[in-house]
Amino acid sequence: KKKKKKKKKVEREAAAGATSSQNMAATAAARQPLAPWKNATAATLGASVTALAVTPLDVVKVQMQSHVCIPVAGGGSCSSLHHPPSILSSARALIASSGLPALYRGLPITLLLAIPTTGLYFTLYESLLSLPLHPLLAGATARTVSATVAAPLELARTRLQAGLAPLPPSGSVFRGLAPTLLRDAPFSAIYWSLYERLRPRRGAAGDDGLLPQYVAAGTMAGSVAATVTTPADVVKTRMQAGGGAGGVGEG
Repeated sequence: KKKKKKKKKVEREAAAGATSSQNMAATAAARQPLAPWKNATAATLGASVTALAVTPLDVVKVQMQSHVCIPVAGGGSCSSLHHPPSILSSARALIASSGLPALYRGLPITLLLAIPTTGLYFTLYESLLSLPLHPLLAGATARTVSATVAAPLELARTRLQAGLAPLPPSGSVFRGLAPTLLRDAPFSAIYWSLYERLRPRRGAAGDDGLLPQYVAAGTMAGSVAATVTTPADVVKTRMQAGGGAGGVGEG
């Protein structure tokens, strides 16, 4: 009887050990990053879909940032149509002057930008993170590389959205790269540092039911990062759209 009890105990322990090993394997598999080509493809497709939705807001943002207000003699005001004070009034003014398609200026370049700015970016980020590298450094490094590669396309897109020719009449196709990096590298560093702390941790069951938590973490991290880096974004737009300190953009 003692031998049978001992045998059953050993069998139970072996079964428990096997179950534990399976759970650990499942957890490890759930945490495995995607293959680079899958990561790049998913990021690029996601960015392309997003571009269709947010391009109008991006165009309005560039319009608002690229116009420097200089009140004219006699009491000119920044509240005129050329200098709309809000997102809605800016969109209305743009549609009134150029039609609804103006809200999608630069969309083809935006879709083309999805390859270096998201496909390359997320692939580099995941690769650096697996070294392992801290999310702050991984995010800043990946964004610096992708933003530099995409700089000429970013310049063309910004100028089109501001109502200008895609390339400046003179100067480098890398115009505005410095403020672009001062915007993008800190943005990614702040975003990934916060997101990796806030996002839910995956278990053996995978990500089922965790989507709202991921969305909340991304929204909070993105809001903080965008708030901190907006001044650099304004400087970038002014430089690329042809505006200078105390001047008026070409648009």
